[in-house]
Amino acid sequence: MRQIVHIPQNFTPETDIVGYNKRHKDKYLWVVHSIVFGKFLNYKSEYGGVNLNMELLQKFLGSNYTIKVINQLVESKVIEVGKNYQPDVFSKAYRLTPKFSSAKIEPRYLDKKTYSKKLQRFREQHLRDVIRGNPNILHEFNNLTRLRIDREEAEAYIEAHYYKNTDQYNSRMLAVHYLDQLHKADFRDGVYKIDFFFKVKGGRVYSPYTSCPKDLEQFLYFPKYGRLIEADAKNSQLVFANKLLNRESQSIDNQVFISNSDNIKEKVIEKRGFGEVAQIYDPKNPYLNLPSTSPLYVIHFRLNHLISNGWDSVISEGMAYEVMMHLTKFNGKTLGHKKHDRDEFKEVFFGNLFYNKFNVNRMTQMEKTFYEFFPDEAIKLFTAKTMYGNGGFAIKVQELEGNLFHHQIVGLMRRKFKSIPFVIKHDSIKFPITYADELLPLLDEILKTSLDDNRLTFKITY
Repeated sequence: MRQIVHIPQNFTPETDIVGYNKRHKDKYLWVVHSIVFGKFLNYKSEYGGVNLNMELLQKFLGSNYTIKVINQLVESKVIEVGKNYQPDVFSKAYRLTPKFSSAKIEPRYLDKKTYSKKLQRFREQHLRDVIRGNPNILHEFNNLTRLRIDREEAEAYIEAHYYKNTDQYNSRMLAVHYLDQLHKADFRDGVYKIDFFFKVKGGRVYSPYTSCPKDLEQFLYFPKYGRLIEADAKNSQLVFANKLLNRESQSIDNQVFISNSDNIKEKVIEKRGFGEVAQIYDPKNPYLNLPSTSPLYVIHFRLNHLISNGWDSVISEGMAYEVMMHLTKFNGKTLGHKKHDRDEFKEVFFGNLFYNKFNVNRMTQMEKTFYEFFPDEAIKLFTAKTMYGNGGFAIKVQELEGNLFHHQIVGLMRRKFKSIPFVIKHDSIKFPITYADELLPLLDEILKTSLDDNRLTFKITY
């Protein structure tokens, strides 16, 4: 059986690649497919740059050819390096050039059967490795394969709501394709045969469900179980990061951390000239003159009340993004942000504060604002990013999140609710609504106990 890849319909290697080598045809297709597939995984990103997995590419293409093939695609203007790439800050990312990014994505077969065999072996080996000795991951995988999507309804919805051949259209069509493969998993000869990705990395599980756009979830179901409910841990990454930064986890060496923290605080004050925390209340603020019954007046004082109580209070109330949008005047306004503003802000927030590389000489505006209003938490954050690297810090946070969901919550489901189907998307769990009254109190208790905070509860959506 030959391997299927997803390629822009107007891409023809024989004519589009300068210096085309027919022996490398499948290699060209595989790199382009990797970028298309990567955009599907990162469907929320407006930019759409894809960080290619060089180690994996070298396994498929050969270490002597990978860089050469990528460079040839760049020189031929099939793909391009992301324009917002900054050395030592972001890893290099690639995307299709406009000519090909606006084309319809179609499935094609590679000429060589070896790619299909390599991919199948890779998936089988990875799955064996992650479920070996881990009954929770095995239980989670088995429940994932119980999930279905109403393919006909989902595709009709996409056709009606998105322009053809746009990123939003193509990524959703790919999502439907991979979600429809879940229930086709087959256990033969002692191994699982799967035509979809299931990956465990950095404490997280990645699957077609974790990459499913939110508006397609309405078409998901478990046969015979009716409507589904989702329990979502609000601001989960920030809550887990706070736990890590407060050194409640054994992963941080207190003495080393404190020593580094004092050094970074001194440098921040010296370089940026910060000495005092910024004033929260401005007597000239127009919101002070609004009637006390005005919604904006209420929101304004609620946000500033949370700010005055500190970052711990902000994240426990699930208001971190709202507070930081308010303080940074995101999109030119301090209040009145809508859902689309919040979704856009989250990417900016993490890319400029939590998971970017810290440089005291080049602090981002987000870092400066965070330090001005929450100086203690900012210094802890800057210290952690310096000690572990921005990527290392992100992994530590995800490992805490993964322990809660993939160990404690899946463990609960495996031990006490073995027959109830469920799926997990990073910081949320979806299951049949008929079991909500029984499960939700237990999930809330796990969340509160794990994070030592009785204020925390799951956010419920239907």
